[in-house]
Amino acid sequence: MLACSAAGLSPHADKKVLNCLARKNPDTLKVLKQPLIAPAQKNITWALDFMHDKLYYSKPFRTLNIIDESTREVLTIEIDTSLPAGRVIRTLEQLGEIYGLPHKPYA
Repeated sequence: MLACSAAGLSPHADKKVLNCLARKNPDTLKVLKQPLIAPAQKNITWALDFMHDKLYYSKPFRTLNIIDESTREVLTIEIDTSLPAGRVIRTLEQLGEIYGLPHKPYA
């Protein structure tokens, strides 16, 4: 209620407004928001995504999805019950041989 009275809001104000007021911290840094610039050419940046799920009989599986961000082309999807680091490296090396390595990899 303290945030409501300080902001001049009624106690029945929208919960979203109250959550924003409660989270506001005067010590946070002000960062200028800039739009993301999509690459104009293919093979500039790749995105890697790991996903996991279970089959209907409760057996887990994992997927490694590698996507070219400029064209949104799916370069590969690796599916297995486990994806160790060696397999991920081997997959990236194979993609490097086929497409060439991206010019600006994400960290």
